[in-house]
Amino acid sequence: MEANIGFDQVRASADYEDTAFPEDNFSGSAKTNGFLLGASIGYDVPIGPVYLGVEAIADIPINKRCEPVYGDDAACFKTQGNFAVGGRVGVAVSRRALEHFRVALSQGF
Repeated sequence: MEANIGFDQVRASADYEDTAFPEDNFSGSAKTNGFLLGASIGYDVPIGPVYLGVEAIADIPINKRCEPVYGDDAACFKTQGNFAVGGRVGVAVSRRALEHFRVALSQGF
């Protein structure tokens, strides 16, 4: 079991073109920085000199930003959380530590 904390950066851009009202055309971009909190849990089984394991990971970003776009309109973006399940193959690098190669299927929520 482990807890994670990290840095999260999101960039967004928007272009709008109105051929009927060209004065309403706009273009813009923004980025936001935030933190990422997460946790994972897994289990490893020794099979000869290697370890095979499974794990589940959940990450929740703390990152939201709103930018004025046109007049009183604003564009807001917020990052989603992430859940992943996968497997890993590892070897012992000491009596208490393993080094892993991981593969996971990830889905936002």
